[in-house]
Amino acid sequence: MRIRFASALAGRSGRRRAVRAVAAGTVILAVFGAGLVWLAGRHLVTTEQGLVVVPKRFVRLSGTCVDIRGWAWEDLVAQADVGRALIRAGYEDLLPRPPPEPTSLDKASAKMRLWRDEAAVAGTNMWQKVKGKLEGSGLKAD
Repeated sequence: MRIRFASALAGRSGRRRAVRAVAAGTVILAVFGAGLVWLAGRHLVTTEQGLVVVPKRFVRLSGTCVDIRGWAWEDLVAQADVGRALIRAGYEDLLPRPPPEPTSLDKASAKMRLWRDEAAVAGTNMWQKVKGKLEGSGLKAD
């Protein structure tokens, strides 16, 4: 006595369905892989005006999605590759501006503050030496 196994692949229609399923899966994986490769080569930058897509210098997944809303100059310096990509693509107007160069008056006032602080530290150190000598000689210094 023969036993027949009923399977989905037994007939032509079952084989066709299986081939179509494998082909569809292969196409879906290929599209997904191509999408990942495309994303790895782009910066998706969220700005105040909307989303900007610019090419990366190197293909990698890090730095793909970047939000530059509210960035300061220090953030741009830390993420220099995003800044370079935006400048190369012509979007430099979206980047934060560098801090202004200090004027001569700013430099002079900073130097004066430095001298004042150094003089205060030197005076405190000198007072500590005098206090130590007075206490060592038996006199009290307040």
